[in-house]
Amino acid sequence: MSGAQLLGWIFFWLQNVVLIATSIISTVNSKDPTIIPHDLLSTGFAFGLFLFFVVFLQGMAGVAIKKLHEENYWSIVLLIIGIFFNWFYVISAIWGMILNQKADNIKSRT
Repeated sequence: MSGAQLLGWIFFWLQNVVLIATSIISTVNSKDPTIIPHDLLSTGFAFGLFLFFVVFLQGMAGVAIKKLHEENYWSIVLLIIGIFFNWFYVISAIWGMILNQKADNIKSRT
């Protein structure tokens, strides 16, 4: 595992902890004025939509971090997720691109 992947996993798990903590705090303190609706149907729909996007994006980020050095396009996928979802993934993506470029240069010399 490279440093870029390790940093990506650290950001991945930190974001998961923050998302879970935010969800718990919003649920426990539901009397606070938030954008979360207070009727059951609207709350379920909002939570389901939120969960779908979070699971999808975090799943894609996890796959991209795991396969960061297998193909060059995984670092691009992680970069796009970083730009639109979590800026910390940009660091891992650029670092992975640099490491992939160095590995490609070494392979082309031999």
